[in-house]
Amino acid sequence: MTDLSASADLAVTTGPIEGSTKVYRRLAAVPGSGVPFRRVNLSNGEHLDLYDTSGPYTDPDARIDLHSGLPPRAGVVRDRGTQLQRAREGEITAEMAFIAEREAVPAELVRGEVARGRAVIPANHNHPESEPMVIGKAFAVKTRWRSSPNGRACRLSSFAARSREAGRSSPPTTTIPRASRW
Repeated sequence: MTDLSASADLAVTTGPIEGSTKVYRRLAAVPGSGVPFRRVNLSNGEHLDLYDTSGPYTDPDARIDLHSGLPPRAGVVRDRGTQLQRAREGEITAEMAFIAEREAVPAELVRGEVARGRAVIPANHNHPESEPMVIGKAFAVKTRWRSSPNGRACRLSSFAARSREAGRSSPPTTTIPRASRW
């Protein structure tokens, strides 16, 4: 493990991205929380809000301290079960509310898809600072199988091919953004 205190030249690129600004949509269900979007001003005077996953590093008001790390997001509750467990209990978590705002869908849709096993929130409760996202058919990021020319399903990673040769199975590994969102 690297001793960060011994390195005096730690640096990370921060600041706004040219041609756009960072804006937040506040979450009524999670006080103090906001979902970041990248706002691009168009030449006709209108603007376009884009999915922004740059974290606090592009927020001109953020204070970045590499030694202390990022603060946890508002509303994150640790040690109360997985997203799947909580969804099946009917609870809409702070992560689900965040995802719903970012995906422009009802929070109940996120909860329901996770509860049915048709979507997954790859959130690690040991990293409450991370911005949650969802993977599933009803959302912007999804996984899928690719068909080979002969119509048989084939996996998309060399790891999966090696696993198959070794007699193990693994899930597909490709993520594809839904084109209609862009």
